[in-house]
Amino acid sequence: MKSLALFALSTIATAAMAVQPTSPGTVSIGATGSSTQTSSISNTTVSNLASAVPGTAAHQNLASNHGGNVIINGSSTQEVNASGPAANAIKNTAAGSGAYALQDLSSNAGNVSIGTGAVSKQLTNVLDGTTLDNHATGDASNAFQNLSSNNGNVNVNAGTSDQKTTLNASVVKNDAQANGTTAIQNLSSNYGGTGAGVLLNANSTQTTTFNPGTDALNTTSGINSFAVQNFASNYLDVTVNAASIQTVTATGNTDFSNTAFGLNSKAAQNISSNFDNVTIGGPSTQTAFFSGALVTNEANGTNSRAVQNISSNYAPSPAF
Repeated sequence: MKSLALFALSTIATAAMAVQPTSPGTVSIGATGSSTQTSSISNTTVSNLASAVPGTAAHQNLASNHGGNVIINGSSTQEVNASGPAANAIKNTAAGSGAYALQDLSSNAGNVSIGTGAVSKQLTNVLDGTTLDNHATGDASNAFQNLSSNNGNVNVNAGTSDQKTTLNASVVKNDAQANGTTAIQNLSSNYGGTGAGVLLNANSTQTTTFNPGTDALNTTSGINSFAVQNFASNYLDVTVNAASIQTVTATGNTDFSNTAFGLNSKAAQNISSNFDNVTIGGPSTQTAFFSGALVTNEANGTNSRAVQNISSNYAPSPAF
């Protein structure tokens, strides 16, 4: 078992991975392995930037696994705690045509497999005025921001997945600006972005909590732009064969919005929901509780489309 320390002690952030990648592009936590990854950010700005030329890519990972394949057969705990004054920020930016900005907190990106007997816990706490900002600019650019989420071909197979995000007096922003851009923001969610979808054959608990003074904003602007925001949701070809509990709570002066501006723009916001070809073969509980919250989803432009799902299952026809 090997350990890898991340971040300086001054940021009060450390991470440990039980197993190094077994082959290029693969992160594997074996059946007897135990991985605990923790990043604590207080009174600190963390910034990652790629800019100036076409095709730039900026990837920033905190307590996360990123690879072609992420295989969890043992115990995995991923936790990020961010707190501080309003000036405290975690920023990721990619600029240029075809730019790609990916910011992961307590998340897995790739072909994600949680196997038999595995336990995966993903926790993100953003508190006390902290700002999370992921930004891509340039034609055909993409911005992905994931908190306590799995992004890719997600297979929870006879293990246990617990995804929890708590936001308090903080701002979470994801945006892509220019023609043909895509902005995807996932909180406590599984996003089957490769087209292979989300398969839940084991217990899955997804919880997102917005406490007073919190904003969660996802925006695209330009012709053919596409904005998707998921809270405690599963997106793209969802199959639930075991217990699935999805809960979103927002109380007191909270604002979350998903917007796409421009010709042929599309905006989809999912809250405690499953989106696109949904099959449920086990118990599914979907709950959303709002009190004093502002919840908006908007697509603005000729031939634009806006879809908002709250505690819902949505299979668009034709495809969204």
